[in-house]
Amino acid sequence: MFLGTSPLLKRIGAQEPKAWDPELSVVLPPSLATAMAGGDRFLAANLQVIRGAVVANRLESDTEKALFARLLANASRMNPAHEDGYYIAQSILPWNGYVQANQRIQKAAAEARSWDWLPLFFRAFNRYYFLREPGPASALLRDAAMRAPAANREKLLASAVRWRALGREPGEALRIVRAMVEGTPEGDLRRNLRARQTQLEGLLKLRDAAEAFRKEEGRGPRSLKELVGYGGLQALPEDPFKDGYTLNDAGKVVITPPKPLREEPGLPEGMQ
Repeated sequence: MFLGTSPLLKRIGAQEPKAWDPELSVVLPPSLATAMAGGDRFLAANLQVIRGAVVANRLESDTEKALFARLLANASRMNPAHEDGYYIAQSILPWNGYVQANQRIQKAAAEARSWDWLPLFFRAFNRYYFLREPGPASALLRDAAMRAPAANREKLLASAVRWRALGREPGEALRIVRAMVEGTPEGDLRRNLRARQTQLEGLLKLRDAAEAFRKEEGRGPRSLKELVGYGGLQALPEDPFKDGYTLNDAGKVVITPPKPLREEPGLPEGMQ
């Protein structure tokens, strides 16, 4: 399944990766950003998206992630139909705890781009994987299928049935991320998606090892180190995002959840 990309992302992807720009520490509200763009809200949104795209793979602190989320949210308010805005938001925001903020961006894009199936698809995936709502996710995926090209429609409808049956499954997330990698040009954003792919592949290796451990030892693992040597696992995988992996309360291997972030993209406490 090809998810595609746009000419703007191709141009941005050809640039060298950049560190966090201190100027991004000031995110202008939509009204002021529009005024500074000569009253052109479309130009203002485009400038916001470009500013964010060149640092998307260099977000380290919670403050930078919060500012980045606000930047994309403001761009969406100025031009919800901006193709690169919603695509970059999906690539970065939900993985860093900004699920609902990203859902609002995708919803606005789906309403502004009535011909485009991808925002609906991303909303469906987020409800399936991050919000753990396979039923509503399946319904959204069927809606996306009705907009999709014929080549993708049958696969999407089949996935809608599978999502409802499986519930939250990282293998499905990996499949989606791989498709996004294929549809994104070489550059900073694609490197970020490849790192996310590596993270999910590491999670699946650990879960396979945990299953082999349970079958052989008759109990669940007490630590991840116990999994080495089971299910073909030769060493604990490294998480390129440094979030790490852990055992949850049910003894299941998961990616360490991001620190709780605000539902509304904004500055952390103390920086208002």
